[in-house]
Amino acid sequence: MIEGLGKTPPHDVKAEMTVLSEVMTRPGVIDDVIGFLRPDDFYLEPHRRIFEASLQVYAEHRHIDMPTVAAWLASHDDRLRQVGGHEYIAQIYGETAAVATVLPIARIVRDHARVRRFIAAAQLAVAQCYVEPHPNIIVEFARICADLADDRTDQAAKPIADAMKRAIAQLKAAAEQKGISGMSTGLVDLDQMTSGMHDGDLIVVAGRPGMGKSALAFQILAHVASQGWGTLGFSMEMPDDQVAMRLACERARISIAKARAGHIANASEWSAITEASIAVAKLPAFLDDRPALNLAQIRSSARRTQRTLVAQGKQLRLLVVDYLQLARHAPAQSREQEVAEISRGLKELAKELALPIIALAQLNRKCEERSDKRPLLSDLRDSGTIEQDADCIVFIYRDELYRQNSPDRGIAELLIGKQRNGPLGRVGTHFNAEYTSFSDLDEESKYAWLERDNHRR
Repeated sequence: MIEGLGKTPPHDVKAEMTVLSEVMTRPGVIDDVIGFLRPDDFYLEPHRRIFEASLQVYAEHRHIDMPTVAAWLASHDDRLRQVGGHEYIAQIYGETAAVATVLPIARIVRDHARVRRFIAAAQLAVAQCYVEPHPNIIVEFARICADLADDRTDQAAKPIADAMKRAIAQLKAAAEQKGISGMSTGLVDLDQMTSGMHDGDLIVVAGRPGMGKSALAFQILAHVASQGWGTLGFSMEMPDDQVAMRLACERARISIAKARAGHIANASEWSAITEASIAVAKLPAFLDDRPALNLAQIRSSARRTQRTLVAQGKQLRLLVVDYLQLARHAPAQSREQEVAEISRGLKELAKELALPIIALAQLNRKCEERSDKRPLLSDLRDSGTIEQDADCIVFIYRDELYRQNSPDRGIAELLIGKQRNGPLGRVGTHFNAEYTSFSDLDEESKYAWLERDNHRR
């Protein structure tokens, strides 16, 4: 009975018996349901034990039928008697169904179990609120609800032909878009080096403070949104209004420092910033500027944003996390282990949501101790596992920050230190410090930079 409601939790005894009968009667049924149902999906305890016994018989590479299941139960702590003996198993055995597949019936069992888990989670959350009220209870309950709503247990192995179709589609897209099979960043040279951003990829953009990591990431976010795709940026260091202002100033080509100081005086500049603000406000872009978010909160926020976008006829296609080391995870033995869990969790989220995630990362000071201060993978701060989890790692380096008379003034190098499915290398971009924006170099500037870059090597 549901405590406080006087009602029996939702379940379907006949559906449970039918599934068990099909498992013990028809060869191959266990292969259909083994990744679909688990023992605690069954409401009645005898049914849980019988299904568990069937799984054990299967694991021992034996044929599943009434005698083998009954024998396994009898040999384990008198469980045969606990489930009702041979008589009850025989009764279940007779509950066969005239259906081509048992999956629709198994889905009934699973769906009832999901609702029961929701009821149990809701009751626990209410009880915790009265004992030790804390907002984390809401966050955890939201995570559980999202998991239950986004049930993915029916996704099993698929024919390689399905994967091949998607692979061919990517090759065709790459051919049509001159080598860009993924989503464009808005920077042509970077896209040509990486083939764009791909679903399931964790892209780490790293650099020392002041290099322009946030500017690049949110510029890409705005570019993707301008194509009509939904985007979500987590700005744990900078308030969302500052992010919005940066995007508007970059679009209006007005100095951010000038705008913040209140030095927009003439009518043309006010007109430009007004038009840019309206354009940015219309983008299908969302910002979450809560500090020190944990993975559960990031995941929950992404799913809520996805639902909002779907209601608007759009789709969430990119996440930006600014920055990785500011996110939080359950207490670990070390900060390095905690960051490792975060980077691993972001990679899993990218695959789960089937979209690219750009995560910004800080570098340690080691690069500044070298004569050539261009970053290396070993400079990633707090965790070497970021290198393992990331599909692509892009370092930002601006020589003018270290050498006053640098010949590369106004140039930001994007150093690709890791790329799982592509080459390593460097891309030169123009960095406009006034607008904190990145753009492709013109052909003359690109040629001159490449000449200097080759000479340095």
